[in-house]
Amino acid sequence: MDDLDRKIEEALNEDDRAVLAKFGEQSVFGQWFGVYDGALRGLAIFATILTFALFFAAVYCGWKFLGAVEAIDAARWGAWCAAMLERVEVAMPDELSLWLEVMLSELPPRFA
Repeated sequence: MDDLDRKIEEALNEDDRAVLAKFGEQSVFGQWFGVYDGALRGLAIFATILTFALFFAAVYCGWKFLGAVEAIDAARWGAWCAAMLERVEVAMPDELSLWLEVMLSELPPRFA
């Protein structure tokens, strides 16, 4: 630890140290499941369930697309598959921004 790190440690009060210790060294899974804590927990669970449901719907539509015999059926199932994949693409960044909002909401105002 160099001089700058020591000065920063000395400037923090107990609350600041407790908050920063929580964000210290987290594993990937700790960060991933950390979004399910806090005030936006219900929204995070809903967004995750919705994303998985849309993904599995896209897989089903893709399966039906590949098994279609007539061209019109293939076009319909292909369009549904593309629409479901597009919704998954839109939903995933929402979950990532939700994770960022949860992490920022737990910081004291002067850090956020």
